[in-house]
Amino acid sequence: MRAIVAVIAALATLVVAGLVWIYSGRFDVSARHASGPLAHWLFDRATRQSVRQAAKDIQAPPVSDPLAVDEGAKHYRDDCAPCHGAPGGEVAVFARSMLPAPTDLTHEGRPWTSAQLFWIVKNGLKFTGMPAWDEVYDDQTTWSVIAFIEQLPQMDAARYKQITAPPPPPASVTQPDGAEPDVIPPSEEEAAPKEQTAPKEEVPPKP
Repeated sequence: MRAIVAVIAALATLVVAGLVWIYSGRFDVSARHASGPLAHWLFDRATRQSVRQAAKDIQAPPVSDPLAVDEGAKHYRDDCAPCHGAPGGEVAVFARSMLPAPTDLTHEGRPWTSAQLFWIVKNGLKFTGMPAWDEVYDDQTTWSVIAFIEQLPQMDAARYKQITAPPPPPASVTQPDGAEPDVIPPSEEEAAPKEQTAPKEEVPPKP
C-alpha cells in the first residue's frame, strides 16, 4: 500500500512540476533550437505508433507502374521537393530552418511502408510542417506520388530531370530564310466582289 501511495505521490509531483514549468514560460517553442532528446523520443515514438495504427487497414496497390511514377514525379517536383529534396538539387532555404527537419527522401532509407506513406501524404503530420494533401490530391494522384517516392532513393539527377521536365512547346512551321509564308488563296466565291443592292425606295401611303 505504501508503495502505491509513493508512486501516486511521485506522479502528482511530476505533473505539478510540469505545469509550473509550462506556465513559467521557460518552454522554448522557437524553431531555432531542437527539442531535448526525451521530447524528441516521445514525439517520434508517438508519431510512428499513431501512423502505424491509422494505416493498418490501407491496402496499397502495386506502385511500380512507370506511368504512375512519371505522374507522381511532377507532383513531387512542384509540391514536395522544396522540403524533401530532389536528385541533383537542394531543399528550399525555408526548409533548412524547420524543426523537426523534413525527411530527406533522396538519401535516407524508407522509414514507412507504402500504406503509411499514403496516410501521411493524405493526412499530414502535426507539429512537423507536413500539410494534409487530401483537399488537393485524389487517391489516385496520391498513390502516384507514393510510387515516385518508392523509386526516389535509387534515382540519379539525370533520370529525375528527364521525367520532371515540362513538355516541349508545340512545333511551329518555319520557312526558309527569305521565303514567304504559305498562304492559302481564297476561293472564287470569297474572291468575287459581292454585289451591292440599292435599298428599296419607300412608297408613301395614299391619302
